Amino acid sequence: MSLPPPAPTVYSPDTCAICLESLHLPSNDDEGPSYIIDDVKLHCGPPESRGRGHHFHWSCIVEWVKEGGDRSRCPLCRQNTLNQAGEFIVDVRNEGGFTGGFDLGETIDEEIFMDANPQEQHNQAFLSMMAFSNHEDAETMLNEHGADVNCTYPTGGQTAMHMAALNDDLEGVQFLLRHGARTDIRDEGGMTPLDMARSQGGQKVIDLLSRG
Repeated sequence: MSLPPPAPTVYSPDTCAICLESLHLPSNDDEGPSYIIDDVKLHCGPPESRGRGHHFHWSCIVEWVKEGGDRSRCPLCRQNTLNQAGEFIVDVRNEGGFTGGFDLGETIDEEIFMDANPQEQHNQAFLSMMAFSNHEDAETMLNEHGADVNCTYPTGGQTAMHMAALNDDLEGVQFLLRHGARTDIRDEGGMTPLDMARSQGGQKVIDLLSRG
């Protein structure tokens, strides 16, 4: 994605500083309020410009960085955008509200990693489905996309079996056992799925895992 020209004489915080299109989506009701489209405000500019960083669509700034843009410089004013720890911290505003101090750099790095590792995308999708007891779609991820039934969440070292046990999801535990899930894997805290089940007191799950 090419850069816009250096900061224009007139800049509107209601438009994206990359695509120059509005950050608002008109309401279906002519008299109703407009909707904010994931407005990302960078912390760019010198100290005296505090609070006046430039605004971007989420998709525009993320795509720009992923395509090789320098996240340490605002695409528009070229001022520094990183905090003292070197983190790409932004403010995000959308229909869900306002989130200040959001680490967009971490999110972008995760997306870059996932793009380069499609297997990990399938694994994390599988774990997400199991967390919500969506067994049908989880089975599709296993059978058609090769997800690893014993894969772990990015943090904590827990498997889908840990999560099913923690949620007292008897059907989920049975589903995972049918697909060869291990019951002896310990998470980063040293807990097995059975330990998880015991912590929740789900007797049927405890009984099932105790046989393994």
